[in-house]
Amino acid sequence: MIDAKDKELILKEKEQIIKKSGILEIFTDNSKMQDVGGLANLKKYLDDKSQIFNKLSEARKFGIDIPKGILIVSMPGCGKSLCRCWW
Repeated sequence: MIDAKDKELILKEKEQIIKKSGILEIFTDNSKMQDVGGLANLKKYLDDKSQIFNKLSEARKFGIDIPKGILIVSMPGCGKSLCRCWW
């Protein structure tokens, strides 16, 4: 199982590959959920699902549906990119 330490290593390696390519630039954003206005339904959904991820082993015992990912689609400029850091 991948833990927080593994996730950090994977993200660092991914960043190095992207930097070496010279095609894209990495920009780190430390926004919090409360920094973005609106998106109340998305914020509630992510907050609810975070309860599951924080207690994943218990959730599996109870047969709770564990999300595999989320696709956020909307008009440009509404805060979708900022949402990636809340999870």
